[in-house]
Amino acid sequence: MKWVESNVHYQGCTFYSVDSSIEDSIFDNCSFRNEASFSNLRGCRFNNCGFSEGLHLSLSETNGKIPDYVFGITDLTHLRIVWGDIKILPKEIIRLKNLEVLDLHLNLLTSIPNEVSHLKKLKILNLSSNAASLFGPYFSEDHKQEIRSWLPSCEVIFETSIPKTSN
Repeated sequence: MKWVESNVHYQGCTFYSVDSSIEDSIFDNCSFRNEASFSNLRGCRFNNCGFSEGLHLSLSETNGKIPDYVFGITDLTHLRIVWGDIKILPKEIIRLKNLEVLDLHLNLLTSIPNEVSHLKKLKILNLSSNAASLFGPYFSEDHKQEIRSWLPSCEVIFETSIPKTSN
Protein backbone atom coordinates (compact mmCIF):
# COMPACT_ATOMS: atom_id res chain seq x y z
CA MET A 1 0.00 0.00 0.00
CA LYS A 2 1.15 3.56 -0.62
CA TRP A 3 -1.65 5.49 1.04
CA VAL A 4 -2.75 5.62 4.63
CA GLU A 5 -5.85 7.31 5.95
CA SER A 6 -7.07 8.68 9.27
CA ASN A 7 -9.40 6.70 11.53
CA VAL A 8 -8.42 3.28 10.14
CA HIS A 9 -7.19 0.16 11.92
CA TYR A 10 -4.51 -1.50 9.76
CA GLN A 11 -3.52 -5.10 10.47
CA GLY A 12 -0.65 -6.96 8.85
CA CYS A 13 -0.29 -4.45 6.02
CA THR A 14 2.85 -3.64 4.07
CA PHE A 15 3.41 -0.01 3.12
CA TYR A 16 5.76 1.53 0.55
CA SER A 17 6.88 5.20 0.36
CA VAL A 18 4.44 6.62 2.89
CA ASP A 19 4.31 10.44 3.14
CA SER A 20 1.15 11.54 4.87
CA SER A 21 -0.67 13.38 7.64
CA ILE A 22 -3.05 11.15 9.57
CA GLU A 23 -4.88 11.00 12.88
CA ASP A 24 -6.36 8.30 15.07
CA SER A 25 -5.14 5.29 13.10
CA ILE A 26 -3.83 2.04 14.56
CA PHE A 27 -1.15 -0.08 12.92
CA ASP A 28 -0.82 -3.68 14.15
CA ASN A 29 1.93 -5.94 12.80
CA CYS A 30 2.54 -3.68 9.80
CA SER A 31 5.70 -3.33 7.76
CA PHE A 32 6.97 -0.05 6.32
CA ARG A 33 9.41 -0.98 3.54
CA ASN A 34 10.70 2.49 2.67
CA GLU A 35 10.91 5.70 4.64
CA ALA A 36 7.67 6.36 6.51
CA SER A 37 7.29 10.16 6.71
CA PHE A 38 4.43 11.91 8.41
CA SER A 39 3.51 15.51 9.18
CA ASN A 40 0.95 14.53 11.82
CA LEU A 41 0.36 11.37 13.85
CA ARG A 42 -2.03 12.63 16.52
CA GLY A 43 -3.82 9.70 18.14
CA CYS A 44 -1.93 7.04 16.14
CA ARG A 45 -0.45 3.84 17.56
CA PHE A 46 2.13 1.48 16.10
CA ASN A 47 2.06 -2.01 17.63
CA ASN A 48 4.73 -4.54 16.64
CA CYS A 49 5.53 -2.72 13.38
CA GLY A 50 8.75 -2.78 11.40
CA PHE A 51 10.36 0.28 9.79
CA SER A 52 13.12 -0.59 7.31
CA GLU A 53 14.17 3.06 6.82
CA GLY A 54 12.77 4.60 9.97
CA LEU A 55 9.70 6.45 11.14
CA HIS A 56 9.93 10.19 10.45
CA LEU A 57 7.75 12.96 11.88
CA SER A 58 8.07 16.59 10.72
CA LEU A 59 6.13 19.30 12.53
CA SER A 60 6.05 23.06 12.18
CA GLU A 61 4.23 25.90 13.89
CA THR A 62 3.59 23.94 17.09
CA ASN A 63 2.78 27.09 19.11
CA GLY A 64 5.69 26.69 21.48
CA LYS A 65 5.06 23.13 22.64
CA ILE A 66 5.87 19.69 21.34
CA PRO A 67 2.51 17.88 21.19
CA ASP A 68 2.19 15.26 23.94
CA TYR A 69 1.30 12.51 21.48
CA VAL A 70 4.84 12.68 20.03
CA PHE A 71 6.33 11.15 23.18
CA GLY A 72 4.10 8.09 22.83
CA ILE A 73 5.50 7.19 19.40
CA THR A 74 8.42 5.17 20.69
CA ASP A 75 9.34 3.81 17.23
CA LEU A 76 10.14 7.34 16.04
CA THR A 77 13.62 7.55 14.48
CA HIS A 78 13.56 11.10 13.06
CA LEU A 79 11.84 14.07 14.68
CA ARG A 80 11.98 17.43 12.92
CA ILE A 81 10.33 20.48 14.45
CA VAL A 82 11.06 23.80 12.74
CA TRP A 83 9.45 27.19 13.28
CA GLY A 84 7.75 25.67 16.31
CA ASP A 85 8.59 28.46 18.78
CA ILE A 86 9.80 25.69 21.13
CA LYS A 87 11.45 27.25 24.20
CA ILE A 88 11.85 24.12 26.32
CA LEU A 89 12.63 20.57 25.29
CA PRO A 90 10.53 18.47 27.67
CA LYS A 91 12.20 15.77 29.73
CA GLU A 92 9.76 13.31 28.13
CA ILE A 93 12.14 13.28 25.16
CA ILE A 94 13.79 10.37 27.00
CA ARG A 95 10.85 8.15 25.94
CA LEU A 96 11.98 8.32 22.29
CA LYS A 97 14.71 5.68 22.69
CA ASN A 98 14.92 4.93 18.95
CA LEU A 99 15.53 8.54 17.93
CA GLU A 100 18.45 8.90 15.52
CA VAL A 101 17.86 12.45 14.29
CA LEU A 102 16.47 15.29 16.38
CA ASP A 103 16.19 18.46 14.30
CA LEU A 104 15.07 21.45 16.35
CA HIS A 105 16.47 24.29 14.26
CA LEU A 106 14.59 27.60 13.95
CA ASN A 107 13.03 27.48 17.42
CA LEU A 108 13.54 29.48 20.62
CA LEU A 109 15.68 27.04 22.63
CA THR A 110 18.42 28.32 24.92
CA SER A 111 19.20 25.06 26.73
CA ILE A 112 18.70 21.32 26.45
CA PRO A 113 17.94 18.99 29.39
CA ASN A 114 20.49 16.30 30.24
CA GLU A 115 17.84 13.67 29.48
CA VAL A 116 19.05 13.76 25.87
CA SER A 117 22.10 11.84 27.14
CA HIS A 118 19.82 8.78 27.38
CA LEU A 119 19.10 8.85 23.64
CA LYS A 120 21.83 6.33 22.83
CA LYS A 121 20.87 5.95 19.15
CA LEU A 122 20.97 9.70 18.47
CA LYS A 123 23.32 10.47 15.57
CA ILE A 124 22.38 14.07 14.75
CA LEU A 125 21.11 16.85 17.01
CA ASN A 126 20.45 20.06 15.09
CA LEU A 127 20.06 23.11 17.33
CA SER A 128 21.05 25.75 14.78
CA SER A 129 19.26 29.08 14.39
CA ASN A 130 17.60 29.01 17.79
CA ALA A 131 16.46 31.73 20.20
CA ALA A 132 18.28 35.00 19.96
CA SER A 133 20.75 33.87 17.34
CA LEU A 134 20.11 37.07 15.42
CA PHE A 135 21.10 39.07 18.48
CA GLY A 136 23.96 36.96 19.82
CA PRO A 137 24.77 33.47 21.06
CA TYR A 138 21.80 31.40 22.14
CA PHE A 139 23.64 28.53 23.87
CA SER A 140 26.46 29.40 26.23
CA GLU A 141 29.83 27.90 25.35
CA ASP A 142 29.73 25.92 28.60
CA HIS A 143 26.32 24.46 27.76
CA LYS A 144 27.46 23.59 24.23
CA GLN A 145 30.41 21.69 25.68
CA GLU A 146 28.13 19.99 28.19
CA ILE A 147 25.72 18.84 25.46
CA ARG A 148 28.61 17.47 23.40
CA SER A 149 29.90 15.56 26.44
CA TRP A 150 26.45 13.99 26.95
CA LEU A 151 26.39 12.84 23.32
CA PRO A 152 29.97 11.91 22.39
CA SER A 153 29.03 9.88 19.29
CA CYS A 154 26.45 12.38 18.03
CA GLU A 155 26.94 15.23 15.58
CA VAL A 156 25.66 18.29 17.44
CA ILE A 157 24.99 21.30 15.22
CA PHE A 158 24.75 24.72 16.83
CA GLU A 159 25.46 27.12 14.01
CA THR A 160 24.05 27.34 10.53
CA SER A 161 26.78 27.42 7.93
CA ILE A 162 26.30 30.01 5.25
CA PRO A 163 28.37 29.35 2.17
CA LYS A 164 30.78 32.12 1.31
CA THR A 165 30.29 33.66 -2.10
CA SER A 166 33.17 34.80 -4.20
CA ASN A 167 33.15 38.09 -6.05
